[in-house]
Amino acid sequence: MKKGLIRLLALLIMVAISSNSFFYVAYAGSITKNGVTIDVGSSVSPESHIGDTITVTVTIKNDSGEMIPAFRIYGRTGVFNNVDFVDDSVEVDGVPASYLFDSESPELVIVLKDIPDGEERVVTYKGTIIKEGSFSLSHVYSMTGTGIFAGGSTTVNVYPKAYKVIYEANGGTGTAPVESDKRKDDIFTAANNTFSVPEGQVFKEWNTLANGTGDSYAQGAAVTMPDSDLVLYAVWAQASPETTYRVTYQANGGTGTAPAESDKRKDDTFSVANNTFSAPAGQVFKEWNTLANGTGNSYAAGATVTMPGSDLILYAIWENIPAESTYKVTYEANGGTGTAPVESDKKKNDTFSAAENTFAAPKGYKFKEWNTQKDGAGDSYAAGEKVTMPAGDLKLYAIWQKTSMKGANAYNNTKTNINASQYKSVKTSDDSASSVWAMAAAVSGAVMFGLIYTGLKKKRA
Repeated sequence: MKKGLIRLLALLIMVAISSNSFFYVAYAGSITKNGVTIDVGSSVSPESHIGDTITVTVTIKNDSGEMIPAFRIYGRTGVFNNVDFVDDSVEVDGVPASYLFDSESPELVIVLKDIPDGEERVVTYKGTIIKEGSFSLSHVYSMTGTGIFAGGSTTVNVYPKAYKVIYEANGGTGTAPVESDKRKDDIFTAANNTFSVPEGQVFKEWNTLANGTGDSYAQGAAVTMPDSDLVLYAVWAQASPETTYRVTYQANGGTGTAPAESDKRKDDTFSVANNTFSAPAGQVFKEWNTLANGTGNSYAAGATVTMPGSDLILYAIWENIPAESTYKVTYEANGGTGTAPVESDKKKNDTFSAAENTFAAPKGYKFKEWNTQKDGAGDSYAAGEKVTMPAGDLKLYAIWQKTSMKGANAYNNTKTNINASQYKSVKTSDDSASSVWAMAAAVSGAVMFGLIYTGLKKKRA
């Protein structure tokens, strides 16, 4: 098979069924005639690189009701100088297939035989882009005898192959710097180290060999990209006794300014800073941790940390704000009867007015106040007085006091002085004997009471 063949610009697909045929030139698309469907697809990207592979797939599905005795695919190579055709890349239903090549056209010819009704065949073939530049891939759909015609084109820009830049920890830990892919001779700046250094060491440089004997680059140095992937290894050096290390606080999902911390020597101790980041929505600061997922060493704000022999990153760990608890307020009758006042649930430190009493008082008592203890020895609140809610359910007991006695001993300290004029307002009728007798009984009782009272005084004297 000749090299430098294929940039599969177009596919010419021809089939004869019951004296009808259709002519189909396509870069990609689908068309159906007389129950036969041809679907053409290609993997090429409009922005490609040298070394990218083009895969062309042609699916022929026979729903015509008849056997297709022969089906020919003509793969024309109008831009064959851009693509290298792979000799063993032609497959039918995943199995390597034979083909013919016409060097004068040039075109690839694949012949399929005996496609039964209800079956399909999938043909694939591949090419590799070998030349830089820009070219147009046309796609045209045409069915002979129908007048149906459609077309369009896609421009493919081919760039030099892009290569990866990879930073290796080489004994360190953590996340590598990120670098975009580069083309040969591109110039870029070597990244700052983001790895955590091994114990007792410091970052020295990047090097193309893990043992540090290759090409070396300081952080920020200019690097010229070779025509291959480039691996840069972190090279570490032994720290001197006076070497200092950085303490860095990471927001880890929060926002704002990080706490500031001076550099430390190995085994220095310091107090972890208070959080200065703004928390993510719905969360609060929990602690600092040496790992972003919170599974490393954790430190509360103000805790003492011993500096390791390496830079130290402390990540803010956030937790969800718990739902604020509410507590019940209950009024207890405490000897009274009836319906209790109703109070809504409260949060800690909420204030509310103690309710008016709605209980019926025990006989001989009246409401005095509410109290947090049944015997009245706790905190007391008059009805309407402000109450601050504690961190727990609150019971307020009705406290009752006895009512005072009046009238029964009213005569103990009072002399009786009753005369006829006190009854002038009493109306009697001439023939009402009962009224006269009632008045006489009252006067007699009063006189008698006075005599007894006078006698007792004389006897005591």
